[in-house]
Amino acid sequence: MKPLLALALAAQLSGCATSWLIVQGTGTQRSLDEDIHAVSVPQPGFTEHLIVSMPIAPAYQMTPGVNGAPAVRGAELPFAFACARTQTGQNQLVSHAYRYGSRWKKATIIAVLVEGTLGALGLLSASQAKPDGYLYGGYFALDALLTLPLIFIPREEISAETRLTVNTPLDDSCPEGLAVELGGEVYPVHADGRVSAEAERVIAAWKANPSPSDDLEVSFLGQRRELRLYGGVDPSVEITVAPGTLTR
Repeated sequence: MKPLLALALAAQLSGCATSWLIVQGTGTQRSLDEDIHAVSVPQPGFTEHLIVSMPIAPAYQMTPGVNGAPAVRGAELPFAFACARTQTGQNQLVSHAYRYGSRWKKATIIAVLVEGTLGALGLLSASQAKPDGYLYGGYFALDALLTLPLIFIPREEISAETRLTVNTPLDDSCPEGLAVELGGEVYPVHADGRVSAEAERVIAAWKANPSPSDDLEVSFLGQRRELRLYGGVDPSVEITVAPGTLTR
C-alpha cells in the first residue's frame, strides 16, 4: 500500500477533471489551446520619442579586471547628457488555435485509464487496518468518472485579435536643435551629449544648489520639459515629435 499511497499523494492535485474545473473557474482556458498560430501585422501610424537624461554622479572609464578581479576605475568622463530616440507603433496580433482537439482527447483517454486503475487499486487494497486506500482510491475513481464525459467535448476553433505596443530603438545620439535652458540662457547640446564649458559650470553649480526660481529645462522644436532633481536618480524628460523627425 505504501507505493500506491506515495503515488497517490504525488498525483492527487493533478486529476484531469479537477484540473479542468480549476481552469474553468480561474478563466485560464487558453492553457488548453492546441496548434496555436499567431501573426503580427504592423499597423499604419507611429510616433517618435526623444528621451533626454542628465547624470547626477560623475561617470568614469572602467577597465575590466583580469582573471575575475573587479573592474578598475580610470579617469573621469566628461559631463554629457544622454539621449535615446525611439519609435512607438501598434501591431495587430492575430492568433488562431483549436481547443479540445486530438491531443486533448488522447490525453483525456489516458487520464481516464490511469486514474481508473489507481482508483481500483486503492479501493481493492483498502481495509480497516489501511483505510488510506478508501480516500485516495475514491478520489481517483471519482475523478476518472468525471473525466470520461470530457472526452466528448466538441473541438472548438479559437480566434483572437490583440493590439500590441511596439517600441523600436533608433539611435542614442542627441538630435540637432536640442538645447538646455537655465537662468535665461540657452546652451546647445551636441550630438554626443556634450555642452560648452560655461554650460557645464552653470549646470554643476545648479545641481549643487538648485534654486526654485531657476528651472533647468530641455527644449527641442519649440517643446520645453523641466528636469527635476529627485534624490540620487538621474532626471529625464520625454518629448514626443512627429514621425520622421528623429530619422531624417
